Amino acid sequence: MIKFRVLALLTALALLLALPAVGYAQSVPPHVVKGMVMVDGLNAPAGTMVTAMMGETMAGEAMVMSGGTYLMQVMASPGSEVGFMIGQR
Repeated sequence: MIKFRVLALLTALALLLALPAVGYAQSVPPHVVKGMVMVDGLNAPAGTMVTAMMGETMAGEAMVMSGGTYLMQVMASPGSEVGFMIGQR
């Protein structure tokens, strides 16, 4: 009876080791930023570029639409600081 238990335990361990390890992770979706750009108190002209930066890394870019508004997807890690630049970098 002991041989049977040991054999069953070894078989179960062999099956567990034979199964591949599977990990599940969720990627962070991009943040959607909507804003209005003003330069010297006036709406920024259409076509002006708005760039989101995380340090030295560009995290997103959008073009200003009529009325000075923009809509951008920003790829940033949770808790990271994002800065925005208008026009030339």
